Amino acid sequence: KKIIYWLPSYRSPKVENPDLGIDKWIDKVKLITDEFNVIIRPHPDRLFASKGLLKKINNNNFFIDLDVTRNLAEIYKSVDFIFCEISGPFYSAIYNKSKILILDHENRKESHSKMDEILKEFIKYYKIDTKKIVDNKDLIKEYLNDQNYWNNQKIQTEKLHDILYEFPEENKIKDIFNV
Repeated sequence: KKIIYWLPSYRSPKVENPDLGIDKWIDKVKLITDEFNVIIRPHPDRLFASKGLLKKINNNNFFIDLDVTRNLAEIYKSVDFIFCEISGPFYSAIYNKSKILILDHENRKESHSKMDEILKEFIKYYKIDTKKIVDNKDLIKEYLNDQNYWNNQKIQTEKLHDILYEFPEENKIKDIFNV
């Protein structure tokens, strides 16, 4: 089986549900576990703060990565797909040129406006169309099995990687954060 590594973002305890990313997607992702091994790595702050979260993950037959010292760069290079939100894991996956599906939700963290400007032309190559998932329980599986989707994403990942990481004199990250 191919391996999916799911890195849901942490939501501050100040929000109503810090695990909204998992709660919104767990039932949909569970539908692909017959064909894919799904490893969830909740944010380390959530691993020890919520026994209910670990129970929920275990009860849904996902593998869970509890090793907070594990080298994520090695994981990005060794798994077949990364599931994440537009947060740190997304940028790490771009850096490592991974295959990415963004599992977004209404409580996502805001990005820097200049970063949003860069991402707006690329995001459609990574993000699941949440409007379609309501009517199609197999949508995630369709994305995972669509080679054309992945071929297009690879081209866009190369472009985005170059914009974010490859050209120091033109590096957009430096411009955004005035480094």
